[in-house]
Amino acid sequence: MENRVYGKTMELNDIFEARFVRNRSRLLFGLFCLSVLVRFLTAEYVEYGGDCVHLWINIRRVLDGLSFNAWNHHTMRWAINLPLLGVVKLFGPHPQVYYILPTLYASVAAVLFYLIGERLHGPRLGFWTSLLSILYPQMTQTGSQIWPGVFELTYIAACVWLLLVWLDENRLKWLVLAGVAFVLAWASRVTAVYFLPGLVLLIWLPERRFKPVLVFGAVIASLCFVELLYFWADTGNILGRVGVIKSTHGSQTELLVTPAKYLLRAKGFLKLRGLFGVLVASIGACWFAWKGGDRRVRAVAVLFLVHVFLEAYMISGLNPFKVAQPLGTRYHTVAAPYGILLLLLALERLDGRRRRVKTTLLGLLLAAFTFFSFQKIPATLSVLQMTRDNRILSQALAGRSSILVRYTPWEPNWIEARVMRLFGYSGRRKNLGADEVLRFMGKNRARIYALYAPDIRIPVQKVLPEMSKRSKYEYVLSASEREEPHVGVEFGRKAFKAFPLPQ
Repeated sequence: MENRVYGKTMELNDIFEARFVRNRSRLLFGLFCLSVLVRFLTAEYVEYGGDCVHLWINIRRVLDGLSFNAWNHHTMRWAINLPLLGVVKLFGPHPQVYYILPTLYASVAAVLFYLIGERLHGPRLGFWTSLLSILYPQMTQTGSQIWPGVFELTYIAACVWLLLVWLDENRLKWLVLAGVAFVLAWASRVTAVYFLPGLVLLIWLPERRFKPVLVFGAVIASLCFVELLYFWADTGNILGRVGVIKSTHGSQTELLVTPAKYLLRAKGFLKLRGLFGVLVASIGACWFAWKGGDRRVRAVAVLFLVHVFLEAYMISGLNPFKVAQPLGTRYHTVAAPYGILLLLLALERLDGRRRRVKTTLLGLLLAAFTFFSFQKIPATLSVLQMTRDNRILSQALAGRSSILVRYTPWEPNWIEARVMRLFGYSGRRKNLGADEVLRFMGKNRARIYALYAPDIRIPVQKVLPEMSKRSKYEYVLSASEREEPHVGVEFGRKAFKAFPLPQ
């Protein structure tokens, strides 16, 4: 039995791998279903950040015949907004519908990582790359939130796979579709450009031809020009989407750095905590990739390394000096599967007596990813919790009832505390200042309104206009002060629960 790999054939002398080939369709379907199951079990409650809450409010506004609140970096992400509008239009604005799109995109990405690994080195590499991307611990968050990351992840994976198909078949349509996929990634988050050097190298390096690079670039440039014209006409900003993003996303003080802190930015990768070791091992695996003879794998190594470097050192302004984005797992996850793929390829080089070492390392990686992912399964599954919360809070908001809101400061569990201590990361403080608690209360107020307000056409200022302090961690959201709250909400860093109060 043979498997075609970039114009060559490779003998499959392993029965395990041969079964992959025979049952390919069922395997792909199984990986997709496994991803859906893992995303359902490990899903976090809806985040109260702007990417989630404000985008959900705006989607509901559009479906109710209103417009976006404003053009900003959230509403400019049309490759997210358009699919989201379609899903909510089809299933309705019920809170549980929120999880459909991130789950779907994460599961499609899992299939694409199989296809990428299969093209590069065979079905076994595809299987393990897909499985470890499903179980990658940060996917419990990325795969359950309407953040740009899960969309960028999937569109870039589609682009890489389409380029690998084009290299095998040399048909123009695959190259054009790869350009379209990249533009969709760009339209999800502009930092998709971090992948561009690696993608260009993937086109050029195998056969050293410049014409396909020009075609790929022409497709991207044409679509981006159309995008610019549309947003210029709609917003009046001559730079289109980029200009609007720069004017609405440029005020984050956390992005301002001194030259000394800029040079030490790579220390921020310690925020990956337990995944920092995987990052270091993946970077080391790039050396083995470069030593190998497959130029496509070399291009993937460059794609990964350039993205990691730009995560830390890309700048968005000189006066004042400002980096493009914070560092953290939510930004690194889009590149992590390529590091895992390269790490798996490096392990494939261990043969003979070292085969046991390979098996042991692979087993440890699988066990760690599985443990840390399933350790995040909430006591009550988020989708089910949201169903209960919807029954309680939608009635309270419809009747303009007061709601008691209690904030519970986050504390790391036993495992998290020891991992953070190992890498010198302190995490969020337990004792928060009153201003910080008030800020979280305001964000949670917006989340309650976005998810559970029966009529989004009534602004939050009328549904929940007042926020009265009872204690440092307790506030009352009320439309009037004529009654005591009948409903309570307890929330924390990753938790949310509504419950009726005893009368």
